Amino acid sequence: MIEALFLITGIVLTLLIFVDILFTTYSMEGGGKLTDFFLGKMWGFLLWVNGYKGESKLLNYSGMIMMISLIFLWGLGLWIGVFLIFSFSPDSVLHSNSNQPTDMWEKIYFSGYLLSTMGLGDYVPSNAKWGIVSSFFSFFGLIFITLIVSYALPVLSKIIDKKQFSLYIHHWGETPQELLLYFWNGKDFSNLKEVSKELQQKILLIGQSHQAYPVLHYFHAHRKEESLVITLCMVDEALTLLLNRIAPEQWDEKKVLPLQRSITTYLGCMKKTYKFKGDYKTPLHTPDLQMLVDANILLVDNMKDESQRKALWSEVLKSKGWSWNEVYLNSQNRV
Repeated sequence: MIEALFLITGIVLTLLIFVDILFTTYSMEGGGKLTDFFLGKMWGFLLWVNGYKGESKLLNYSGMIMMISLIFLWGLGLWIGVFLIFSFSPDSVLHSNSNQPTDMWEKIYFSGYLLSTMGLGDYVPSNAKWGIVSSFFSFFGLIFITLIVSYALPVLSKIIDKKQFSLYIHHWGETPQELLLYFWNGKDFSNLKEVSKELQQKILLIGQSHQAYPVLHYFHAHRKEESLVITLCMVDEALTLLLNRIAPEQWDEKKVLPLQRSITTYLGCMKKTYKFKGDYKTPLHTPDLQMLVDANILLVDNMKDESQRKALWSEVLKSKGWSWNEVYLNSQNRV
């Protein structure tokens, strides 16, 4: 009876882990259930250990720690599953020299050896049926290693893209107001046309990358100028000010709206992939527009209800240990 339980548990565990790996690496629609749960809980723990401070240097290593831990979790789950399957029969694995049945620890060793694709070593399957099972799991281990490599390489590439994009934007300005002033030519914001399409493409690519590789969100940058979340929130706030507080004759709607919609798509990916609800209770900031007035920019009062969008940004910022203070650099914000 106990042997049958070992077999069923081993098969179920192996299938669950393998499905989670396939879904995480190939679906391009977020991680598997196990992956999402594990990454979310582990990130929450690491953020708590570092006092929920995004500027903590230790958080720089969080992505690496979580990536390695996730691979270890997958590997351990498969290892246990294979061991349980071989535990179904006491003589499923034999000593190669004496043909004597192996004990529990030797079966554990044999299972790990199979998954690592290193061969059979000192132990062999007892008959043809267990030989087929061994061959299957050896091939299974090869697939596992291949999937891990094919998943890790693009993730590392996307991390560099995130930091490059953030630094690119921060060279224009460190607050939403400064970003607007960068594109102000004294008459209008026509300079925005030159980069609008490029920014739109990059933001859409970043959003889809986060959805395809959910572990990306947990690769943290403790420097504000390298933080993608702060950067995109800053750009979105600049566009919101442009749309709601600056006279429409000074900017081109055809260039501004598509750019804001690309950020909306990014927020949609974050909401779907990381289960952000956008209901985090926090006071909404009213930015100081005096520097825009000093630059002779014509302002209007056409404020729309952006509370839900700002609430979603508040939750995204909070999930990385940041707040609106980093977006506006504590620049005379009022509730």
